Amino acid sequence: MPMPKFKNATFAVLLTLKLSVSYAEEQKDKFILVEEGTLPAQSKNAGQHVSSFFISPTEVTWNEWKIVQRYALGKGYDLQSVGSAGPEEGNYLEQPVRVVSWFDAVKWCNAKSEKEGLKPVYKVGEKIFKNGENLPEIDASADGYRLPTPTEWEWAARGGNKSKGFRFSGSNNPEEVAWYRQKSQNQGAKRARNL
Repeated sequence: MPMPKFKNATFAVLLTLKLSVSYAEEQKDKFILVEEGTLPAQSKNAGQHVSSFFISPTEVTWNEWKIVQRYALGKGYDLQSVGSAGPEEGNYLEQPVRVVSWFDAVKWCNAKSEKEGLKPVYKVGEKIFKNGENLPEIDASADGYRLPTPTEWEWAARGGNKSKGFRFSGSNNPEEVAWYRQKSQNQGAKRARNL
């Protein structure tokens, strides 16, 4: 996994899970199956194969972040990013969490995994990644939550192999399918995406 360039950058925290047939039925209401495929010619990663994976349909909400953060702090995690909600208009608790570091996002994924009885994905040596800013390794045998890789994120954002030729997942116009810049609002308020 490449080293993140900006330790204090803001990330859209999406979750992914390892694909397993037995788990597929259990997670069908919480995650979307993104079927394998190959990135199109328009991509800077053109021709790169993407294996099937599960991805959350929306970014992690401020409310979800805070619930897991409280659990994590009680279990010895050092989540430095407090995070923030979107503008205090409407139901800001259901808006995407903002202003969290990459390191805190992966630690948060480990904490959510532990909270739900799953094996955490990110490790430093033999230990679960809970503290510091060492670059963690991915435990490929783990079944817990993780961030999508850049290639997985691009594949999902394009609509995977169900994109019907659109530039974005479900449209050529990002206004129809995504919140971006300073326009973030409640999750699920845009029209359905191709996935």
